[in-house]
Amino acid sequence: MSRLLGRFLACAGFLVIAVITLVPSPQQALASRLTPWWCLLCGEHGGQDVVNNVLLFIPFALGLRLAGLPSRAVVATGSLVSLSVELLQWGVVPGRDASLSDLLTNTIGSLVGATLASRGLQLLWPTRTAVVRLATSWGALWLTVQIGSALLLQPWGPADQLRGFWARRVSGHPRFPGEVVSADLSGTPIPTDSLPLNPEMARQIRAGRFDLHLRLRSGRSGKWSSVVEVLGPRGSVTAIEAIGGDLAFQSPMRSSLLRLGRPALRISGALSSPPGTELTLVARDRGSTLEAEWTTSSTPTQRVWQALGPSLGWSLLAPFRYTYGWETSIITMLWLAAWLLPLGYWTPHVSGRPYISWAAVLLLLTLGVGLVPLLTGYPPAKFSEWLGALLGLVAGAAGYRCTTYFEARCDSLSTRESS
Repeated sequence: MSRLLGRFLACAGFLVIAVITLVPSPQQALASRLTPWWCLLCGEHGGQDVVNNVLLFIPFALGLRLAGLPSRAVVATGSLVSLSVELLQWGVVPGRDASLSDLLTNTIGSLVGATLASRGLQLLWPTRTAVVRLATSWGALWLTVQIGSALLLQPWGPADQLRGFWARRVSGHPRFPGEVVSADLSGTPIPTDSLPLNPEMARQIRAGRFDLHLRLRSGRSGKWSSVVEVLGPRGSVTAIEAIGGDLAFQSPMRSSLLRLGRPALRISGALSSPPGTELTLVARDRGSTLEAEWTTSSTPTQRVWQALGPSLGWSLLAPFRYTYGWETSIITMLWLAAWLLPLGYWTPHVSGRPYISWAAVLLLLTLGVGLVPLLTGYPPAKFSEWLGALLGLVAGAAGYRCTTYFEARCDSLSTRESS
């Protein structure tokens, strides 16, 4: 069964790698030519790319190891596949970046996948001493991720001079098809054509306490286009962008320091009116909350908002440009459930008094979901976040029951005699 599962994972993983890395992107051809091959942390989202490149090769390597390939051969195969992809991106597939960073991170992902497969029995059936170390280490890692996410989602802006842009043309993306009539930040007009912001406007952006007021004439585009932006030396600091019939409000976040993602607030349907319709938009950054409201001559005022918090750490690693919308709570629940599931599985393995072990796990859950947001200045966690974490523990405990049941069936006298 493990070999059959391994072959499936290896084939599925290889297919995913091919689809993600070898689909042409002609609109990015110029940017890809300007990216040096030896770059290790490339571009505005280099840190995000590093994490995603490691994760991309884990299922493929995990499958190869389960299928029976030795660990060294798995790592070598992953490296060769990555090298082949980079060569194809460099000379054949237009618009894709080939870099040394991708080769190194893909190899690390292959090593992680092979190691997980080799340690599979120890993870599924740990000894009494090992299970305590596993549960403690995993719980500490999750708590660290929660604290780190809380810090990275906080407001931040570069100390360098900031500049304003209206309808900036970005390589590989169309120009905003509508028209910007006016734009101001907390009452002060945002300059156009790369003119610098005054120091007070820059201070408000860095503090994460500002309002963006825009008047637009709407226009629809199938791709991302810049409407109004404030740029620093390393790229966008805060912006209003358009895609299709939606707008997106991107706020300044500390994740920029590690070149991770900066999710935006989705303003759904703001550009759904006929082209040329005048739109008034107010987008607010309140540090721990993103808000927006808009109106047109034919529609009443509509509002959207998104409370930030440590459980949204997944959004910093999304492998695509993400905007917070209706599905954010569902993804957050799944994220928390995935983190807490191993704890729910390992905790029943701990010998002694089980209620003490479960009390420790519930205390950890309270710290990560309940206390970390309050200590770092965010609103209290939503009910869905508590539910997701509890569902993860329940699913892990159910998995433990299933493994012990099948283990007992396999060791039963009738089973051995039939074999």
